[in-house]
Amino acid sequence: MSGISQTDDPAGRGFGLDARMADAAWLVGAGAVLLLQAALILGHEHFVDEWQALQIAVQSPDLVALLANLHYEGHPPLWHLVLRCLSALVGPHHALPVASLLFGLATQCLILFRSPFPRWARLAIALSEPILFEYGTVSRSYTLGVMLTFAALAAWDRKRLVWLPLALLPTVEFFFGLISAALILARFGEKRIWRPGLACWVVLGLAAAWTVIPAADFVSAYDVAQDPLRRAVIWLLNLSVLAFPFQWDHGPHWNSPAPLPMFLTLWLPFLYLCFDQTRGRLPDRMSLLVFMLVFFIFFVFFYNLGIRQLMLVSVLLVALQWRHSARGEGLRWPFKIWILLGAGCGLATAAVNFAMPFNRDSRALAVIRERGLEGEHWVSVPAQHGQGISAMSGILFEGPENGCMSDFVRWNFARTVRSSPQLTRWTETALQQDGRFYLLSEVPLETGADAVLLAHIPGGYDGAQYYLYEVGPGHVEERGARPRCVPGMRPMPPAAR
Repeated sequence: MSGISQTDDPAGRGFGLDARMADAAWLVGAGAVLLLQAALILGHEHFVDEWQALQIAVQSPDLVALLANLHYEGHPPLWHLVLRCLSALVGPHHALPVASLLFGLATQCLILFRSPFPRWARLAIALSEPILFEYGTVSRSYTLGVMLTFAALAAWDRKRLVWLPLALLPTVEFFFGLISAALILARFGEKRIWRPGLACWVVLGLAAAWTVIPAADFVSAYDVAQDPLRRAVIWLLNLSVLAFPFQWDHGPHWNSPAPLPMFLTLWLPFLYLCFDQTRGRLPDRMSLLVFMLVFFIFFVFFYNLGIRQLMLVSVLLVALQWRHSARGEGLRWPFKIWILLGAGCGLATAAVNFAMPFNRDSRALAVIRERGLEGEHWVSVPAQHGQGISAMSGILFEGPENGCMSDFVRWNFARTVRSSPQLTRWTETALQQDGRFYLLSEVPLETGADAVLLAHIPGGYDGAQYYLYEVGPGHVEERGARPRCVPGMRPMPPAAR
């Protein structure tokens, strides 16, 4: 039959279609991915970590203060500097979505139009849950880091240009520094090292390391004083999500492995996938192994890394394969199945986020405004639970452990109020000492507490729920003025209603 291809084009253009029809179908598919990505970004409601970075970027009066604030964060400065510049250009409350549009769509374009994979595989990778949602929709430094990773691969054959994204990666996050090291190791293997570029990477890496040295009074927000064996099991559960990247806990719940028996063992096929796709490539296999080992050590002994961070292992696996596919090496069948499963999970996650908001800060703020309580004294449990409300409205919150007023949180205090009994005891003591106040909490007060529940707002996809109370109705408010937790910061301009 005229115009019908009998074999599949290596570039993915065949499938029995006329070449022009295949090209048109490909452009429609790629355009649909970009539209889907933009729709997810524009409909996304930000959560506390996104607000924290924006608030530090905007509220720090100068770069010296910004760098000082980062010593409580553990994050290098590039993302905050980008948000600071975007805030000056488009306004603080447009900076996060604009950053995601810039970098998320750039990542998609690099995958769709510059990667060496067959077209069907490009679509599958672009639609995968980590790329489409974790690093394309949620506006965090990972969005920038993933874009720089793929930009380095797209510029791989450019002797000098490739070193710009490679050198910038350590200034995004520590784990992107490791990804850049793995890519530089690959360039060593290819004998393609440009010494000025390597020197720039070393200098920027050392500068980034200095910015994340913890302040003397830094206190981690996470409690890792648990049985290491138990934490190792949890880490394996999280690793299982990389094999089947859909997050579910008795309903859609971000950053949670599904409570199903298969998630006890899915980490095994993922490890096999990594082993299988790197056959004959010992440096790549060792890079993946070391990367996962670093994550394991961090999680078990130091820091409660989430699934969204662990998914960078998937990014590294795709990045390593990118180089070999560019040389004509094919994808093995476990890798093909994996990216197709990832695409299905990405589309399912997109559907969830169109059906329900990611976060419900805006609804909690609406309740406060409907009741005319913007000028009251508010306490937030945990201390960072009200950050989105502060960013949108300028309302300040007292933290139960620090006794000062904040919009963003400086991590220089230990969390002691985590459960309903602890919260109830704290409110009883606070009521006796300082009289009536209002409470925004992630956990409810126990029955019998001297408080009136004003509203309960169930969690969005991120799982953060909101209980709003008037504590001590009928009591007189006797609380004196509380100092600012971080003095000298600029106020965050409220968002337009």
